[in-house]
Amino acid sequence: GNLKFDSGFGSVATAYGVRAWASWRGDITSGSSSQLDASGNISSITDNGTGDYTMNFTNAMPDTFYVVAGNVIEHTSGNRGDHTLTIYRTLRATGSVRVNSVNFSGNPVDDDFIFAAIIR
Repeated sequence: GNLKFDSGFGSVATAYGVRAWASWRGDITSGSSSQLDASGNISSITDNGTGDYTMNFTNAMPDTFYVVAGNVIEHTSGNRGDHTLTIYRTLRATGSVRVNSVNFSGNPVDDDFIFAAIIR
């Protein structure tokens, strides 16, 4: 069943949590052992090309009704603050999710640091 919690103000609600999370380097060549810096329930990150990644879950999600939230950091002084993490063509699966980092013009970029969380 659902985990419920009491807010202390007379209401009880379902609790939702982070089911998986990862921090990885987008500027390191695919296959590098240091690409995935830290994670929870993520077995690996697949580098599909510039700014295009697949987060592979260690334990599958029960369905594809989850949220991907994230952030990217680019250290190049001229590019700070103009990039974002997006869900790649809404490719969600129970075993993985594909995401990409793009600039505000929509062009894919390999950002220095990428952070993502799967919430359900």
